[in-house]
Amino acid sequence: MVDFKKKTYITTDGVKIDNGKPVNGYAIRKEPVSVEELENLYHAYKNSIPSEGEEKRKNYFRAYTIDELPAESLFLGIPRVVAREKLELTLLEGILNGSITWDILQGGSWFWQSKADPDFIILKEWL
Repeated sequence: MVDFKKKTYITTDGVKIDNGKPVNGYAIRKEPVSVEELENLYHAYKNSIPSEGEEKRKNYFRAYTIDELPAESLFLGIPRVVAREKLELTLLEGILNGSITWDILQGGSWFWQSKADPDFIILKEWL
């Protein structure tokens, strides 16, 4: 689970990032995160296969329902929980390592919207 406002990352193994600080030897990614990488991860997430109860969880990003999924996405079979964690963690680490900033995104007054997929939105308050 990622909380962008609190800059926290928690797994089933425990807290990995707390208030933007790594915990218990967890290493925050040092390589820059690009907008293109995030857009690719969002595309994978949007087209991933939801697990049972997925709609009940608070999600930061919109993804296709099982009925909306294109046929080719069903064949790829990427689980939504995996795709979501990869997208959210990559964004959080990009924020924490300074490679994703409001200036880089050139967002509007309170959110940035991807030109590649208008459904992909990053809120200013997360940064």
